[in-house]
Amino acid sequence: MKGGTALGTAGRISPPPPFELVTLRERGDAFAHACAVAAEKGAATLVMTRRFDTVEFAVVLEPAEPLAEARRAFILCMGALAAALALHAPPDRPLAIRWPDSILLDGFVVGGGRLAGPAGTRESDSPAWLVFGAEINGEQVGDPDGVPTATSLVEAGLEAVDADALVADFAAALLRAQDRLTHDGFAAAAEPFLSRIATQKAGQARRLAANGDLLLGPAGERLALASALAAAPGWFAEMPR
Repeated sequence: MKGGTALGTAGRISPPPPFELVTLRERGDAFAHACAVAAEKGAATLVMTRRFDTVEFAVVLEPAEPLAEARRAFILCMGALAAALALHAPPDRPLAIRWPDSILLDGFVVGGGRLAGPAGTRESDSPAWLVFGAEINGEQVGDPDGVPTATSLVEAGLEAVDADALVADFAAALLRAQDRLTHDGFAAAAEPFLSRIATQKAGQARRLAANGDLLLGPAGERLALASALAAAPGWFAEMPR
């Protein structure tokens, strides 16, 4: 294990337009804050908590589609998060996504994403807003039980990651995904997500349904995105608090 923190803020890199950055102090909750101001601040509001141990941020989205389609934005955001982290992770450390919300480095949880929207929104209604929130663990974590399930950027071999740069890279990757969605369709935009999905069987076929459900194997075993996002995030309990 390596000591110290993996996070820095050298350079204070700004996200690309049209994102508007809102920063919170260390004890702030980026996800909760973004949900609270989403209706007022609107799309492309990017909230970031200034922490030294975790990359924590959230982005406000304003989808035009009904919720049944709009929640696919989670897939684009998770793909953008993985793409951004891949720019900073060592090339010999496999980066994967455990369906639907956990980011894995070397098979261990390092963080993940979650999604929220206005309560009571029906599947056929266009949500007034959606918020995608993400956390990536930057500090060294202990292993009291001897069987680790989580890791950190430090333990994964990243000596220094600029948190601002990582968030800016996420924003740029999300813009690319949205552009591909517009010009090439959902399947093309979702490729950064789907290509990193970890499966129990090596080489198992996987594809995404039009609504974002994951289909596995030749028989197309279906994992529903809606029910997966309704549950508690799979990575959340594994992160240090």
